[in-house]
Amino acid sequence: FYGFVRPPYLQVVWADRNNRFPWEPGFQARFDGLQPLLWLPRDDNPPTPWTRIDQP
Repeated sequence: FYGFVRPPYLQVVWADRNNRFPWEPGFQARFDGLQPLLWLPRDDNPPTPWTRIDQP
């Protein structure tokens, strides 16, 4: 898709229990906001286990 140019980051997004992604109609709202947004600094993401990975 990107040819010979690698993107600066890779965003991995997982589906909800009904195999719908956040941008699809019917995505379960309770899962919204749980996935980190890699283009934002860690402290700008909501507190989740992903934002505490490097903390004891």
